[in-house]
Amino acid sequence: MRDINHILRNLRMLQWDLMAALLLFAGVAEMVCVPGNEDWNLKHWLITGMALWGTLGAFRLRRKLLNRSRQALTKDASDQKGLKQWEVGQVLSLTLAGGVVKFWAGLLND
Repeated sequence: MRDINHILRNLRMLQWDLMAALLLFAGVAEMVCVPGNEDWNLKHWLITGMALWGTLGAFRLRRKLLNRSRQALTKDASDQKGLKQWEVGQVLSLTLAGGVVKFWAGLLND
């Protein structure tokens, strides 16, 4: 049986890794890319719409996964399937949040 403290420690490490990667990507983008144009065109609006659509979809999927895990863990706190669903919901939300930030970074540096 996996220990909840071990899972929380892994999720915290993933969170810190994603934040460090985003800072690294931002630093590289600032050093390498030329300044962007402030006039928004169709491409900018499409990327913004895709980022918002992805964010809303991620929230719906996360809510669905976490509701299932909450129901399973309420009945039995040692339920491995419920714990795994909770972990997947957390990892999914962290990685999708990082993806949305990368979309916005691409939008702003173009």
